[in-house]
Amino acid sequence: MSILNVDLSFMAEALKGKGINAKPKAIHKIGISRRKKQVEIKIKEIDESLTPDKDYKKFIDELENLKKQYADTDDKGKMIERDIPTQSGQIVKVPLVNKRLDDYMKAVVILREKHSATIKSAKALNDSYEDLLTSKSDIKLAPVLMSDFVQEFTSYKELFGIYPIIKDFDKEKCLKKKTKLKLKVVDIIGNDNDNSSGLADVSKMNVFNDIKLWDLAVVLAFNMRVVRSKAFALKDNKIAVDYKNIHEMSRIALCDDSAKKNINGEPMKNENGYIIENVIKFNSEFDKLKIKNKKVIDAYDKFLESEVEIEVVLIGEDLIAAMDAELASEDLDISQDQAGILDYFV
Repeated sequence: MSILNVDLSFMAEALKGKGINAKPKAIHKIGISRRKKQVEIKIKEIDESLTPDKDYKKFIDELENLKKQYADTDDKGKMIERDIPTQSGQIVKVPLVNKRLDDYMKAVVILREKHSATIKSAKALNDSYEDLLTSKSDIKLAPVLMSDFVQEFTSYKELFGIYPIIKDFDKEKCLKKKTKLKLKVVDIIGNDNDNSSGLADVSKMNVFNDIKLWDLAVVLAFNMRVVRSKAFALKDNKIAVDYKNIHEMSRIALCDDSAKKNINGEPMKNENGYIIENVIKFNSEFDKLKIKNKKVIDAYDKFLESEVEIEVVLIGEDLIAAMDAELASEDLDISQDQAGILDYFV
């Protein structure tokens, strides 16, 4: 079967879940273990396809040597290092370059110019990550049944992740009261310019991970998969593709050029976005860019406000009553974010 690469990563996590691993039968455990290995092998292949070539590794090695060459030293001539947290939460030691920072940054510029083609290739590889996630991989996986899950242990995360290989997920006994729902495009895919994320945003997919109410998890897994599938189709729309390729790419290039550079000579960012060195100049250049790309920007803004229809399963009165009972017994808690999403489907 063909499965989206992004689904393989969700599936890898879901296959570790309590609900799918709770059955004591050996044949069931062997089957789950086999699926885990198959998915892990495929994910490893994908990761390896995103690994930069040896020329980029050579650039990184030369960059690290530059840091050591220009690093501050103590009274005994020993290189001074500082602890830097990584995105994965680890702490790494990095040479401290302060006293000879200007000379070091000049050397970095020369080094990056020397390896400009390699750096450009590595950036293109990194930029292709999103496209790779939404492409498909062929993998042979045995299906699972709804009866393969132990309901009291199963979370929404498991059902959402293993959805592509659940054989009987869409039976009437599981998914009732289907309806056509009209949503604005912006409600589904969001709008990056306003930092507003749509229903298909990954954080929205993860917001229900802890819910153990079986019927709610089933409905949510179905609905959120439908929403995400629609999001992929919307992002493939010519208007969205033109906006990304014409305006968004040129905006990112302008930000890269205008941002302050870190110790590796890369554009600096924080939680609010790029750290711009000359804001007045950047705003002027960005205004020119918006005028140049006005046609695709206006078309995209109009596209975001347009409505599309999706088929979802309503959260009916019986399920609302079950949720109320769980809430009353404190076995279920619904956050404001969760309530906002549920409101779409009630």
